[in-house]
Amino acid sequence: MARANGVGRRRRAVSLEVVEPPPAVGGGAEAGESAVDPAALVQARTAWRTRYLQARTALIELQLQERQARLVSAERVRQAVYRAAAEIRDAWLVWPSRVAGEVANELGADPRVVEQVLDRLVREQLEEL
Repeated sequence: MARANGVGRRRRAVSLEVVEPPPAVGGGAEAGESAVDPAALVQARTAWRTRYLQARTALIELQLQERQARLVSAERVRQAVYRAAAEIRDAWLVWPSRVAGEVANELGADPRVVEQVLDRLVREQLEEL
């Protein structure tokens, strides 16, 4: 068991690989080696630079949209939806007690029984959602 202060912990061995730089452009190739094509290097660098600039541009656009309030974090959306759903649920849960007297009066029934039935039906409906 490792301790919080680090005593008794094992260290993992880390292997570092030495990477040789590419051979110099324009000659200097030894027997059996081929010289690097300068056009290929330019093409590879251009492709990398293009991908880098596209990614950076996309990031800047997202940051701008966020600053302009056109882009909102997913967490803020979830919180807003949760609050709205809770408000709707709460409104439905108090509805039976608000209308039970009026419904009972029109039907000539006991208001407590009407409220209990409406409450049960509303809760069943909310459970299905």
